[in-house]
Order: sequence, then C-alpha cells, then structure tokens
Amino acid sequence: MSEAIAATPSIALAMKMKMMFETNDKYLAFPMGGLSFSYKELEFMKEPESSSLSLQEQVNYRGQFSRLCNIIPEDKATFPLSADKFLWDEMKRILIQCIFPVSRLTPSEGSQLNEAIDFLTNDVTINSNSVPVNSPEVEQYYKYKTLYDLAYDKYNDEEISAQNATGLTAEKAKKRWIKREKTLKKKRDTALTNWTNLGYKNPVEGYISLKNRLELKKYPSLYIQSYLNEINISEIADLNGGVGLCTTFFSPSDSFDQTSPWASITLTKIEIDGLIAKAPDEIRNLFGTDQGSANIESISIEYNNIILMRPWLKPEFFQSHNWKLEGTEVVSDGKTPRQGTLPAYITSLLVVRSIRITRKKTETTSLPVVLPLLSTIPITRLQTSTLDAKALETTNKPIAPFSISDPMLFSGISAVQDAPALPAETAEPAVSHMAIKTQSVSPLFIRPRSFVQDEPAPPTEKTQPFMMKYPLLSSEVARTSFVRRAEAQEINSIEIKERNDAYATTKYAGTTIVTPSSGTTTSQDKTDPRNKDYKTSDFVTENFTFNNGVIVLALVCKRLPLAPDPDPTLQWE
Repeated sequence: MSEAIAATPSIALAMKMKMMFETNDKYLAFPMGGLSFSYKELEFMKEPESSSLSLQEQVNYRGQFSRLCNIIPEDKATFPLSADKFLWDEMKRILIQCIFPVSRLTPSEGSQLNEAIDFLTNDVTINSNSVPVNSPEVEQYYKYKTLYDLAYDKYNDEEISAQNATGLTAEKAKKRWIKREKTLKKKRDTALTNWTNLGYKNPVEGYISLKNRLELKKYPSLYIQSYLNEINISEIADLNGGVGLCTTFFSPSDSFDQTSPWASITLTKIEIDGLIAKAPDEIRNLFGTDQGSANIESISIEYNNIILMRPWLKPEFFQSHNWKLEGTEVVSDGKTPRQGTLPAYITSLLVVRSIRITRKKTETTSLPVVLPLLSTIPITRLQTSTLDAKALETTNKPIAPFSISDPMLFSGISAVQDAPALPAETAEPAVSHMAIKTQSVSPLFIRPRSFVQDEPAPPTEKTQPFMMKYPLLSSEVARTSFVRRAEAQEINSIEIKERNDAYATTKYAGTTIVTPSSGTTTSQDKTDPRNKDYKTSDFVTENFTFNNGVIVLALVCKRLPLAPDPDPTLQWE
C-alpha cells in the first residue's frame, strides 16, 4: 500500500528540537525511529507491590535501560544502537590509570568542603552503613528547576516559531508573538524568581561549584577509591549470564505516569518551511531526502525531557585540572565535534507519547503518514517495544548498528488513533540491533561522605561507609562477571544482590523527585495561537496516542571539556 512520507516535517521537527535543546556543550543524537519503551518496561525501579514485573523482568528491563543510556555516543547527529564499551567501563579505566599532583587542602578549604557536603547531602543508614542522598534544599532546587525549564522551553518554542515563520502569513505570526511574548516572559521570569527564592538556586549552585573544585584536591587516592566503589556498588548482575552493569534510572520518578501533563511542541506549515531552509546537510541526510510534506499543515507532539540519574557518575571529575594520564592519550579533545575515548555522554531522553497531525485534503489524504524521525512505519501501524532483553545480552561479536531501512523496533504497543482509523495492517516484527562486547570490572572501594583534614581513622562498625566491610576483589577475579566474583570470594550472591539493590533503591528514593505541579491539567495549551481549529471541509486532523509506551525522539548528549587538562603549576607525583 502507498504511504505519504513526511520527510520535510521530520527535518523541521529535528531542527526545532535542536534549537530548543542544543547548547555549546550539548547536542542531540537521533536514533531515527529505532527506539521505544513500553510503560511496563519502565517499571524497573518500582517497589514490587506497585509493579507488574517479575524479578527476571525487573533485572532485564533495568539492564537494557542502563545499557542503552550508557552507550558512549559519537559527536554527530545519529545515535548507534550498538557499542563495544559503556560509560562505566571507560570511567573505571580512567580512574585506575590517572595520576594526581601532590596537593593538600588548607584548613580553611577543608572546612568549606565539609560545609558544602553537609548542605548538599543527608545520610541514610542501611545496615549500619551510610548512604548520601539529596538534602531537602537540593530536592527543592530540582523541583523548581523543573518548573523553570518548562516555562523556558515554552517561551523558546513559540519564539522559534515566530522567528522561522515564512510566507504570506509570516508577518501576522510575528505580530502575534509580540503580544504573546509578554505573557510567556512573565511566566518564565516568575518561575526563575521562584527557583531563586524557594528552590535555593544560588546556595545550591554555589556549594556544588565549591564541592566540585575542592573534593578532588583532597586525598586524591581516597577520592578515586571511593569513586570506584560507587561504580561497583551500583553494579547489578545480569541474570542472563552477561557481565554486570551499573544502575541508571530517571527523574522525576513519575515521568511516565500516563495521567500527568507533558509539554507539547507545535509546528505550522509556515514554520516548517522556514526551518527546512535553515537545515544543514547533516540533518537533511538523516532521511535520505528533503522532499515529501504529506500536505501537513501542522504537527504537534506531546513530549517529555527525561533526565537520567547515575548515582555512580561524577561528571565534575572531567572539569578538574588535578589529574592526568600517561603519555598523550586524549579522553576529550575539547573541540567541536569532540574526539577522544569519551567525547560525550547521554544526559536525558526526549520522548514522545502522542502526536497530532493536520493535513490539507487532497487525493493523497487517505494515505497513511510516515514520519521518518519517529519510524519507517506508518503512524497508524506503529507498535512500540524496546530492544528485546534477550538480544541485549553481552556478546563477543557486535552486530551491525540500526539503519533507517530496518523495521521499527516496536512490538506490543499500538498507536491509538482518535480520528477515524485508516486501514490497519500487520505491524513489523520486533528486531534488535544492539550487541555489546565483553567487558571487565575493577575492585571495590569506599567513599566517606564528609572528609576531615587529618588522615581518616579506620572505620568502625558503626561509622563505616557503605560496603567497607566486604573484602576487596583481586584483579584476576575482577575479570569475571559480578556474580562469579562474589562466588570466588565466597560471599553469598543473594547478600550482595540485596546490598546493591538496597543501595540503588536508597539512591533512587533520595535523588529523584516527583513531577511538580505546574498548575495545568493538560498538555494542550489552548492559549497558543498555533493550536487553532482547522475547517473540517478543507483539512483532516488525526490524533495518535501511543497508549502503551513512548518513542525516543532524540538523546541529549553532553560534550566533555578538554580532558585531561592538568595544571602545569602543580607538583605531580
């Protein structure tokens, strides 16, 4: 059956997302319709009583989410669904091999560091061990930051629409923006004021900057040991027999609650035309063509920017000048696009749960629409599923990355069409294109929450940091899987799993937030002049809801600064 390929709206949507979310140190990587998650697969951090998952499913889904989100991306517009190493692998290697200067904090700096740590974190005790989590002030910081980001993105969305309007109605759209801008600017400024006054914006950011500057300067070897420990204690076993992986989850914790309002982005034809004219070849080449509009007059997506949480990652390490590597190895060259062993990492996922398309009535209106940025399959036939857990097991031979010619990696989540449905067809089978090479892991260490100026005394049973009472593992044992290492040390694997699960659960509860109320109950902004009603005699409007899951539109990736970038004035070991 023929299809209406909406290539130009896809290019325009990609450009719009880039304008809204890219900065000098952040860029978008597009999986090109090859990635999605069902809501069931996103329950992996829920308590058993509120989850429908079995233990096997929980481990599998947590594993595949963690693997996907810790692929090390290249600094380019496409995102691969294959990898030969993960972020945690590279972090361990760098930490083990790095060299530090001979440096000490002054008594004043030591006091400042302790003050910053005490302000930013609280301790939760688990089995006589202390686990640092966010303080109430930091929790408020992220709640009000989330509300500010929503207001900022809304302002940015409509401003970009006005700036890129073309054609006969462009001037009218720009005049509307002049009036609309005052309302949105007031909302944005109010959100910023609330973030500053109620969300502890300045003290939190000040203490974070202070902590990042001083923590690595004091007892570097202890810092590295504690950092490695947080990576290892975040590790979970692969019940399918693969190597261990490090837990990664998302915030807000209720991001995928189907009843919560998400943000929306709307593109009208006059904006689509303007964005197409500005699209670079890199974006045009994603689709193989810049032709085909499917007579789309407007397109709206309901989306969310899902923040990734890694209790084991300290990105401030790469900004420090207090470490280096042997020789001339480059982790990140600091240029754009970045090159190196770790040019960037994923910070968030831009996901879509519904789409609204208005088309001008023509002889092709009855043809199902394909939006290549989401899928190579017509929207009416979209079924979502994430990568099959079995296929995500570690293998020694990676298979080819996802390509646009492959079918959608979806199975089991149908798109619900609110308008009269177009002819339904059988969905394509789910296909996995992700394979990972064998990795190694390193010994376990520990981090005390607050450092003291003098050398720390040996921990006692009451004060010992989390996991110190478990023995370190030899490098030979460290090359085996997490479970095998535990067995080799004659440590009960169930005890280790319970310990690491307790750590992950505590971090999840203590570092994520619940979606703060923005005062709206719907994602559709009726005051937005772009959301006008089209005359039914001339246009057809179709609403599609992916009722069982979400599609990943893009991954937001953060570029690392020049690293290593050691301070030559320091005395190096």
